[in-house]
Amino acid sequence: MADNSVYDKCTLLTALTDALDDLILEQKIEPQLANIVVSKMRKVMVHKFGALVRNSGTVEITGQLLSYNHYDHIWIFRLRDAKLVLATAPEGRAMIPRPTIDAGKLNIACGPSKMASEENALAEMRRRNRGVWMCR
Repeated sequence: MADNSVYDKCTLLTALTDALDDLILEQKIEPQLANIVVSKMRKVMVHKFGALVRNSGTVEITGQLLSYNHYDHIWIFRLRDAKLVLATAPEGRAMIPRPTIDAGKLNIACGPSKMASEENALAEMRRRNRGVWMCR
């Protein structure tokens, strides 16, 4: 299972936590319920976004490159005004286009595939980057 804190700074999860905080302050829900909702949302985001990319034949990423870094076999790219265009595998000669995802700011970390597991790779990439690296 992938690290569920990858998407903590995403706009969607930030908006959800802000709304839940407001409900807690208004005493409409308990903090424990808010924690459960956020935990489940993290798991769903990791699962659904991963499935979306895996089911896509190609991913085209465009945006303004702010910076890039390479340290100990880990590449980190930071983009602004990023857009992801997902396309399915070719049917005949034409690719069937999928919707464009406007990500705003996007940080991409790439590591070698020979790392022991996905969890270890994510933890190692985040440790070396010392921060959230997926999306904001």
